Formats: sequence, C-alpha cells, structure tokens
Amino acid sequence: MSAEKSRRWHTFVRKADGKAVLRAPDGREYEGTVAEVRAEGMAPWRRRMLADEIGVAWRITKPGSEERAWIVAERRRDAIRYAAFDKINGFTAARLPSSLAILAEAAARFMGQDFDEFVAEAVEAQIQGTRDVCRQETGTYDLPLTRHERAALERLGGEGGAA
Repeated sequence: MSAEKSRRWHTFVRKADGKAVLRAPDGREYEGTVAEVRAEGMAPWRRRMLADEIGVAWRITKPGSEERAWIVAERRRDAIRYAAFDKINGFTAARLPSSLAILAEAAARFMGQDFDEFVAEAVEAQIQGTRDVCRQETGTYDLPLTRHERAALERLGGEGGAA
C-alpha cells in the first residue's frame, strides 16, 4: 500500500475472501457488521440516520437476498466513515427553523461571535439549566444518558455525565 492511500478511507474487495471492506487511515478494516457499528460509539443522531438508511434498504430489496446484505453492509461502512469525520470536523445534526437561524446569525454577529460559537454557548447554557433542574429533582447534576450517548461521549473524549 502506498503512503498516499494509507492516509485515506477507501473501500476495496479483499482478494482472499471477496468481501468488500472499508479501510481506515490507521489500517483498521470494517466489513460493515453490527458489532463494528456498536464498537464505534456513534452519536445517537448518526445511529438514527443509519437506521433510516437500513430501513430503506429493507423496503427496496428482497428478504434474505445478497443485494440486501451488500447494501446494508455498505450503509454501515458509510456510517462508520462519516462518524469518524463527525469527530474530526465537529459536525452535529442540530437543525434550526430558518427564521430562528437567521435571528441567531444576526445575534452572533452583534455579539462578535461566529454562528457556531454563538449556538454552542446557547446550547451549553440550556444544558446547564437542565442540569440544575436535574439536581433539584434527583439530587445529581448527571443527565440521564442512554448507553449510546455514553459511548459516543467516551469516543469523543468527553465524560459520561459532563458536557
């Protein structure tokens, strides 16, 4: 393998067994299995996107067919690759109504911040307010995270209960 290819994600078919695999820049290979998806600790919104894509594959292909298995594995490999990009680029699935996004852009400019910085601070303040409510109701600041949320936070280097 050339040095250039080792720095890129790429999919290829292994000669030994004829399986399509995704190779990460660090050399790890992914076949597109459920276990590989779980091990990656994807953000919950990325897992939902994957579930939607697999649902489409199930509706458009014949049950038990090789085509279905191939499409589902390909969607899983794509999700693994995109989850890695999410971590590097800090991408999230937050969506704002257009009118709210326009107002947030104007408010950010007024405050001398870029849009992402402004929204991040606003969300962080809202999370802190929610933690205060949690403390009043449960006696702890820890938000009730799902196992997928905890895994995603651990993968990103965050702590299970902290933002």
